[in-house]
Amino acid sequence: MANKSNNVSDQLEEWFVLEGKVVLITGVSSGFGWDFSINLAKTGCKVIVAARRLDRLKTLCNLINKSSSPYTPLAIPLELDITSDPLVIEAAVQKAWTAFGQIDVLINNTGVSGSTRTFKLSNEEWSRVFKVNLEWLCSKYIGSHMQNASRGGSCYSSSSI
Repeated sequence: MANKSNNVSDQLEEWFVLEGKVVLITGVSSGFGWDFSINLAKTGCKVIVAARRLDRLKTLCNLINKSSSPYTPLAIPLELDITSDPLVIEAAVQKAWTAFGQIDVLINNTGVSGSTRTFKLSNEEWSRVFKVNLEWLCSKYIGSHMQNASRGGSCYSSSSI
C-alpha cells in the first residue's frame, strides 16, 4: 500500500511552485490585496497590482521592488477602477498583459460594503456594491487572452460585504 502523507503541504506542493508566474491582483490598496501582492512577490512571482488609488499602488510597488533590479521589476502598478466602462477595463487588461507578456493568474480581490445595513441601501448604492463585489470583467478579458495565447491560467475571485 502506498504511503500517503498526512501533511497538507505535501499534498499541495504543486501549488507552491509559483516562481516566474505573472499575477494580476485587483483591490490592492489595502487589506488582503496588499498582503497577497507582497507575499506572491516573495515567492518569485511578478505582480501587476491594480486599484483606483495610484499613490497606494506606487507605494506598494516601491516596497516590493526594493529587492529587485530596476531593469526587471517584480511589481508594476495598474490604475484601474473595476466599475469602469467595459472598454476601459479591456484596455487596462491589454496594458497589463503587455507589461510582462502574459498573465498566469488573476486574483479578483475587490470588496465594498454600503454605508448602512445591506437591505437598507438605496438602489444606487445596492447596484454599486454588487458591481464592485460581483462583476468581474477582468476575468472575461484575461481569460480571453489566456485562451488566445493557448496558455493555461487561473482566475480567483473573492469579495466581502
